[in-house]
Amino acid sequence: LPSDASPWSSPVPFGDDDGSASLLYVNDKQQLAIYQNSSSTVVLANEIMDPLVDAHITYTPTNGGMWAILHGATNERYVHDVLGDAYEGYQVSVLA
Repeated sequence: LPSDASPWSSPVPFGDDDGSASLLYVNDKQQLAIYQNSSSTVVLANEIMDPLVDAHITYTPTNGGMWAILHGATNERYVHDVLGDAYEGYQVSVLA
């Protein structure tokens, strides 16, 4: 596993089915990253600037592979004053 992976989020397989060991994960700086060949690269996705540190990245092999992730942490409380913190996302993005 990547040494900088968030302890609250699990890496998921990423990339082609060519046998390479690539992982998509959230790092401890709250950035989306790819781990391949013992090194990490931060993913510069225009809309995913702040994935949640406890994000559950979801993968489906449909249509060549898609990944979904919650992001957009907020520190604003809801009107009913239940929920709403830095560990709750208000956006979901799909990578294809």
